[in-house]
Amino acid sequence: KVEDWEVNVRTQYLDELLRLDGRGSFIETDACGVCTKGIGVFRCKICIGGGLRCSTCIVSEHMRMPLHPILKWNGSFFEKTALSALGLRIQLGHDIGTCGHPEPGPCNFLVVDLTGFHRVSINFCACKRNGVVTERYVQLLRTQWFPATFDSPATAFTFDLLDFFHQLTHQAKTNAYDFLCTIQQRTDSTGVEKEIHRYNEFACVVRIWRHLILIKRAGRGHDPSGIEAALAGSCVITCLACPIPGVNLPEGWDSMSVLIIWLFALFLSVDANFKLRLKARGISFFQLGSGWSYSVEDDDYNEVTDSFGEQTEENNCESQHSAIIKANTRNAKGYLASGIAGLVCGRHTLVRPSAFGDLKKGERYCSIDYLLLATLIGAGVKLVFLTYDIACQWVKNFPSRVKKFPARLRRSVKGITLRTAVPKAHIEAHGPSCHSKHSLNTQPYVGRTYGEGVEQQWSHINSVATSTREMGPGARKEVLNDHWNWWNWRKCILFGPHFKKNLEHAISMHEKHHDLFIEFSSTFPKKVVEEWSAMVDTWVADQTKPDPYAEPVVETTMNDIRLQLAKEDDADKARSRTVPHELSPSAFLFNGLQLEEQQRAIRHQVSASSHRTPTQQAELQETRNTLRNRIQIWQTVQDVHMPFVPALRHQNSTASADLSEPITADNPPSASILADNIPLFLPSSLPNNAAGSCESLRKMEYRLRYAQCDDALADIRRLRRVLKNVTYFKAKNITGTGGKANTRARTLYNRFQGRVTKAVEKYRDGRAALEKLDAGGAWANRFQVLNSGDVRGPGMEDGNSFGHFEQSWIWLVPPQQGEPRVDDDTAERYGESVRVEWSKSKARVMRWGEECHLIVEEMRRVLVSLESKAVEWDTRRSSRVAQSADVQDGLAAYAAKQAYHLRELRLRFASLWLPVLHDNESKLSNTVVGCEVDSYTKSVIVALKDLFNFVPPKEMTTDTTKDITKDDEPSSESDNELDNEEELDLD
Repeated sequence: KVEDWEVNVRTQYLDELLRLDGRGSFIETDACGVCTKGIGVFRCKICIGGGLRCSTCIVSEHMRMPLHPILKWNGSFFEKTALSALGLRIQLGHDIGTCGHPEPGPCNFLVVDLTGFHRVSINFCACKRNGVVTERYVQLLRTQWFPATFDSPATAFTFDLLDFFHQLTHQAKTNAYDFLCTIQQRTDSTGVEKEIHRYNEFACVVRIWRHLILIKRAGRGHDPSGIEAALAGSCVITCLACPIPGVNLPEGWDSMSVLIIWLFALFLSVDANFKLRLKARGISFFQLGSGWSYSVEDDDYNEVTDSFGEQTEENNCESQHSAIIKANTRNAKGYLASGIAGLVCGRHTLVRPSAFGDLKKGERYCSIDYLLLATLIGAGVKLVFLTYDIACQWVKNFPSRVKKFPARLRRSVKGITLRTAVPKAHIEAHGPSCHSKHSLNTQPYVGRTYGEGVEQQWSHINSVATSTREMGPGARKEVLNDHWNWWNWRKCILFGPHFKKNLEHAISMHEKHHDLFIEFSSTFPKKVVEEWSAMVDTWVADQTKPDPYAEPVVETTMNDIRLQLAKEDDADKARSRTVPHELSPSAFLFNGLQLEEQQRAIRHQVSASSHRTPTQQAELQETRNTLRNRIQIWQTVQDVHMPFVPALRHQNSTASADLSEPITADNPPSASILADNIPLFLPSSLPNNAAGSCESLRKMEYRLRYAQCDDALADIRRLRRVLKNVTYFKAKNITGTGGKANTRARTLYNRFQGRVTKAVEKYRDGRAALEKLDAGGAWANRFQVLNSGDVRGPGMEDGNSFGHFEQSWIWLVPPQQGEPRVDDDTAERYGESVRVEWSKSKARVMRWGEECHLIVEEMRRVLVSLESKAVEWDTRRSSRVAQSADVQDGLAAYAAKQAYHLRELRLRFASLWLPVLHDNESKLSNTVVGCEVDSYTKSVIVALKDLFNFVPPKEMTTDTTKDITKDDEPSSESDNELDNEEELDLD
């Protein structure tokens, strides 16, 4: 802990830091720590130990470490010096042997490293190989120093520096200027030395470095057709889990049943980002590898989109979504681009190839159309599911707009079925007409796709927005493509734990919601469930049919709500009538329960407000006086039916009386007890020794209390529906109209909420009585403990996710008297709200079941894709014949390394996934989605276990088990099986 460090060792730590500024162990000698002959005055800042060396030894030790900073003891302190000043000259161009023709390089050659700026003395090699002298820039590159220019270089940046900056800018989004300033400060933070400015050179070198790493990793150096033959979108890291025909889909996938082929759909998500703007600064448009990766080629993109001219997008949706508004917004003055638009894969959020382009005049449909068509070139899939913030608007005229695009773009969607939806976080901003037709919660065969992955990608890339808007158009695209490449790779290597976690969660949630759905359905007659199920199936097949998910629209006015309140107030007064003297036992108990309810009403009134006017206090006292009189009248009848109660009543009133006042005839003990707290001594509240004296009354009270709980639940459900209507009415008609109207609506809401609270207390009192009358009886299965969190619904509330939503148990109890119903058990008896909740409950279990199947299929595709890429790198080992043997060796080594890492990643993923697949094989092959897809998923699991020779951990033995995570070369037989996809032909 920091506190412990401060108390115990802070001084010692500081002393050790100060000691390093001195000579340390060499304070009593000036001899060199190596040869002991020379004078030791030099120290290396990096080498371990920090011992002093003479000039000869320090140079000898750093022949292969020429960029270590050196310090010299001047008699008082250590000052900086350079190895070049001590006579070190660096010979380039010779890894083996001695150079016979050294040629001095530029004086004070500058090398920029992570350790700082270094002035070094270098010799180039002028020896001829095959009659040719190696170019100076080549000699620098072979030293892993990147020259600032290929013509007469005088400055170089180390590969280590460039690689570190490359990774740092990905992770921390550090810009080149700040990074180079940090290196300058590492060189000299005192301000004594003259600053060295190499920002322009560094920015240029970083552009080239990024481009070289991009094309190297894309295998362009291995292509015999050359770098220039790169196709659009070919220098990218593709999603391993998305479907790629001919790579990771099973044979015959395109002829499979429609009940299975949805597993091979390509999910895409499109959006625009208006933070990634670009200033017009008159900088060159030149871009390295334009159109080769994630951004489309600008010339063609601009030509096609400009041909559409002015577009005005009409908003026919009930929402006022910002994308519609921005679609007609021109770019701000002084900007070349008002933002950028693009697509990612909808389930894994990897950036798609040839999918991003600048926006000149807002979020126009022609820009989105072009990017979608461009990224689908060569996709080869049959089904595409696209999510877009304004999909409900965009998709309407998409077919007619496509006809205006060039044929090469139109062909990309030929034979493709396009389905659309609005992302889950945006669907609530749309009108009710969009909620079912464009919701990922109700659309079939989409699993638990969220559709907001593109927003995550924007969050990542927005960190570079402030720096990229100042760049030239070409450099900006290069930086964005580079960051997207890193984003995609990080996503790919995290697929292992990501899919494992998601599958375990999906299996658990499918089980949970399946049980909840079965429980919910069991509360309705079979024919009602069949009717609702048929309605869902009909709507899925034809969405012009009645929508089973549409919330019932109740035309509620403020006067309607006030009238309902007035009627309920009259009913409350009617129930507070005077109790007659002669009552039957059942009437006596019923009136007792009414008195108990009036007590609850007064207690609720008292707790609702702590500050009352004198008038309100007087009214409260009059109410209590009236209630006391009624209780006293009722007690005279109680004395007849329960003759042992007067003694209990006297005993209780004496114990509860305010003894500060003497007990007299004018001040009996009961007078000091508030009317709403007077115990009524109903049979359920009697002590055990008196309970047996009124067994018949206890049975009567049990029946009344049972009905009381049912009535209370019915009231809670009814009032919660009213509250939902009040909230809906306020949101649609009052919000934004001023404080007065909002205050009135809030007052009405609070009054109904107060009634809910009273109904909750009524239920809890009734249940507590049942517990005393028949502890642990059959009633407990129907009337559960009512916690505050259970009083919710109907439907989801703020903060709930559709897929994780659990209906409160109060809606799972079949309706009883007090709720709308008809004489027979039909769907109308339960109302539209209940039907909607049942439909949504079914949708939940279906989406979780689909998610299970989708994840298993994605796991299979990832494993097949990794092996396919590894095989591709294997073929690249000898695909190109280089001009020199050493380059040929490098080509083979790099290809072998890439193939090795891909197979290691594949084995790691398999080791994470196969145990989960094995343990849940029966669950995954027995979902609610359908027998055909269950069978397919089971065959996938079996094939994967066979492919990796998986043995369950409990069946493993140390003698016979092969650990699939070990570095074992796959057999030639396994290679052939995978190449031919025989093991993965799961049709």
